Amino acid sequence: MHIAICDNEKFYRDKIKKYLEKYINLYREISIADFDCGEDLIKAYDSEEEFDFIF
Repeated sequence: MHIAICDNEKFYRDKIKKYLEKYINLYREISIADFDCGEDLIKAYDSEEEFDFIF
């Protein structure tokens, strides 16, 4: 599972990651991509990077 987190505030990105930590520890197949602006997220998505969830 590939998860994208996008927020311009690092505090909020870290907070979401903290909530997801218990699932990451249970399921090693989870990876998280961290973006501080929507443009970077769209570029990654356009370059055929697939995400199962986007926060």
